[in-house]
Amino acid sequence: MQKIKKISFILIVVLMLTIAMSACSAENAATTEEPVNNGAVADTEEPADTEEPVKTEEPVETEEPEVGFEEQPFGENLPTAPVTDVPLVVTISDLSQKFSPFFSDSGYDAEIAWMTQITLLTTDRVGGIIFNAIEGETVSYNGVPYLYKGPADVKVEYDEVTDTTKYT
Repeated sequence: MQKIKKISFILIVVLMLTIAMSACSAENAATTEEPVNNGAVADTEEPADTEEPVKTEEPVETEEPEVGFEEQPFGENLPTAPVTDVPLVVTISDLSQKFSPFFSDSGYDAEIAWMTQITLLTTDRVGGIIFNAIEGETVSYNGVPYLYKGPADVKVEYDEVTDTTKYT
């Protein structure tokens, strides 16, 4: 019985390898095959030129919808953003309407806060605070220096008497 199991296992492995190898070689065979001509002589001559002139169609110009732009409020050479009156519509369920990262009751509220608000505190790869984020601060991690920039600088003051930390 053991001998039959070993032989059947070897046959299954050989069959799987054969299928895998044939699947790999099928792509190469398909790209290198030449078209079958069945012994007929291939037509290599180009068709003779006809005396009739070939008519070419003129390209049809399609009008693109115009995008409204504001007047140049800051000078002549500065680009302006397109103006649109279409509101942002987000479909989501179970909102408690507390769109604050500090007071949101559900993950949906926190997601809305993330989409519509900016995070002022910039941190590095290990969670350290970047104090000079506006100009940028370089912090090393595993011997590699990384430049971190953000929207705001941070000043941290710790008061030992009251045991409070103030972030400005």
